[in-house]
Amino acid sequence: DGKSIYGAIFDHKSETPGLGAKIAEEPFYSQFAGKKFADGDVLFSVVKGGANGSENGVDAISGATITSQALGRTINTWVKYYEPYFSASSKCCHSQEAECCGGCDGECGENAGCCGGCEATENVEE
Repeated sequence: DGKSIYGAIFDHKSETPGLGAKIAEEPFYSQFAGKKFADGDVLFSVVKGGANGSENGVDAISGATITSQALGRTINTWVKYYEPYFSASSKCCHSQEAECCGGCDGECGENAGCCGGCEATENVEE
């Protein structure tokens, strides 16, 4: 749906063992599954002191403030960058117009771009 997080796994070999290296441990990254991106400037937060059950944030790593803050900024930056692609996909491929993607008669209208158009199926006989 372009707003939900299925899961996340991180790896960062140069982090401090026992502190920032916890980014690659299951207790930290398992917090992301089922979370959602908010609307507005801050889409997702990695919060020091606890996310308090927030749908749009996770608890930061204790003792790894810089890593946690950097991860929060990184997630927000890249989600905003990819948001147009998420939106296009959910508008076309999760709607009634999705049939355009699998069996087109050559007329996709405004949804042609989000599913790659109908080039692959233009000559398909019914």
